[in-house]
Amino acid sequence: MGRFRKALRRAMGRDRTSAAPPGAPVRSAAPQPSVEPVGVPDASGHRLATADELLERLSEGVVVVHHWATWCAPCLAELPAIDDLAAALPDGVELLGVSWEAFMGHDTPRSALAATQRFAAGRGGRWASWVVQDAPEAFFDALDLPVQTVPQTAVYREGQRVAVWPGPLEQGDAAKVLEAAGA
Repeated sequence: MGRFRKALRRAMGRDRTSAAPPGAPVRSAAPQPSVEPVGVPDASGHRLATADELLERLSEGVVVVHHWATWCAPCLAELPAIDDLAAALPDGVELLGVSWEAFMGHDTPRSALAATQRFAAGRGGRWASWVVQDAPEAFFDALDLPVQTVPQTAVYREGQRVAVWPGPLEQGDAAKVLEAAGA
């Protein structure tokens, strides 16, 4: 079993032989949510999403994807920098948040979406977030991400990942994200 698969199994609680890695791994405190029908996004663009829907969106030009959750302390500390990054992106490049809210104490994907919407509204809702409905490994596998953790930022061009920053963005990383996005 590859290192990535072992890390996924450990993060999902399926590998009892080793401790979870440090950081903010995506873990399920509750049963995995079932996929609910997706309607129209709210006015700020927040919506429920599956891996297939996200892949379809990523095939359309250049998209900066930021993985985060309201329960993730490093994510919350990083949000002002992500807001600044979103404001600095050139025309035609979108910042899309992917909220992992559904994997910590929400009974349904809809309650996770509601929590994300409330949180975003309280901070002025600067960019849209799609709330994950699939199991985390489906998203991470589909998006070709090297680690299963939040926060994490990646740049996709026509559906292909061109750059990734696992963990919080550090000093100077925003300039690298802008460069990868074509700014």
